[in-house]
Amino acid sequence: MLGLVLALAPTPLSPPVPPAEIELTWRAPEGCPSGEEIIARYEALLSTSPEGQGLMEADALITADEAGAWRLELVTRMGGYTDVRKLRAARCDELGEAVAMLFAVALEPTLDEPARSKPPEPPDDEEPPPPPSTPPPAEVAVVVTTPPAKRETTPPKRRPLHASLAVGPEFGAVPGVSLRASAGLAYSLRRVRFASELLWIAPRGVPGAFGPAVIQVAAGTVRACGVPQVKRWAFPVCLGGEAGATIARVGRVDGRRTLVGGWFAPLVRGSAVHRWDRIGAVIGIEAAGPSFSAIVQVDDESTFESTVGSIRGLVGLELYFF
Repeated sequence: MLGLVLALAPTPLSPPVPPAEIELTWRAPEGCPSGEEIIARYEALLSTSPEGQGLMEADALITADEAGAWRLELVTRMGGYTDVRKLRAARCDELGEAVAMLFAVALEPTLDEPARSKPPEPPDDEEPPPPPSTPPPAEVAVVVTTPPAKRETTPPKRRPLHASLAVGPEFGAVPGVSLRASAGLAYSLRRVRFASELLWIAPRGVPGAFGPAVIQVAAGTVRACGVPQVKRWAFPVCLGGEAGATIARVGRVDGRRTLVGGWFAPLVRGSAVHRWDRIGAVIGIEAAGPSFSAIVQVDDESTFESTVGSIRGLVGLELYFF
């Protein structure tokens, strides 16, 4: 059966240059080979240590169909090269063996598996067995490579470091509705993100006997996020905090004065990000509930205090570096 799997499997993976290593993401139901078993199998097939260059990323998904057969979708990426293959087999372990062979040939292109798996020649004094009258039934069907139009649904390459820019309306930290603007950096793992940001809430005025008081907020934020992902969409859900200052320019009897008070707040944010290769579009909402905020005493009749926290909408961009 192994010879049949290898004979009907697609042509070996052909990245621009042979890779030095493979990063495998393996998703398969219980009862199928594990990712560790696939790695051990293709390493056992190698006759020498890989002599290629670079990293090939591989994402394999195995599912069972209604007819009881097993299906594999294998996506490999290296540099600008992407390959998508689909296989079908009667048993899940046959698909695992085919994947291990593809990886072994990608790491060591000189492998001649048909010759390696060829049965030994019979002794000279024995008659070779007659060939079978009919070929055995095929249990592995190869599906052609996914058309280019479907490749758009595959996830973009992971680029962990990125910058962000965002603007949106804000209510609560200053009088009325103001503008929120921010810029930051973040580092992402597969399902976790850590981010920091500089935040500015634009000035708004409060009437006063000696002229309006103009109030604004400047702060820095830190967040830790869980990041569920669906193909090119990510949905960060973040908890964190921000610290900074409420800055007010007020009119007094002795002239205009600048008052500065502390601003400290816990922060929660939910957003949706649609990713392309090096850029992403963001829409979201966040709320900050101050545990401490400044009270701005404009005059005897006018006071402003942020007691309800701050609610903000945001739209923006993420720029992925590498």
